[in-house]
Amino acid sequence: MNSNEQVSFRDYPIWLWYTGALVLAVAVVTGISAGSVWEFIGLSLIAFLIIGFASIPTVTLDHNLGSLSLHYRSLFRRSTKVFPLTEIYLVNVVEDSERERMYRIELTLHSGEVVPYGPFIL
Repeated sequence: MNSNEQVSFRDYPIWLWYTGALVLAVAVVTGISAGSVWEFIGLSLIAFLIIGFASIPTVTLDHNLGSLSLHYRSLFRRSTKVFPLTEIYLVNVVEDSERERMYRIELTLHSGEVVPYGPFIL
């Protein structure tokens, strides 16, 4: 690897986008068949919130800057945390015990702080 390269990992929340699209489809069918505007508006709002809050997590390792960036991006919010590589003691992949095939990354800093990031579907 060249010292000027970046390594990035991005996970798209496709399952949440599909869920939002399914709720929106149910809203349209309900609005057409039942003729209820309030049910259509309520279900459409729920679908929009599901799709709008589904974050795209991105992990970027920049060897040139000596940093690891954790970035979340969605329609409604954005957040970025940058950690110098010298502060990171351990990077651990932890299985989520409540769901199947769900994992998250945990950064353990030299200060003892554990920074969770994810979840990711593998």
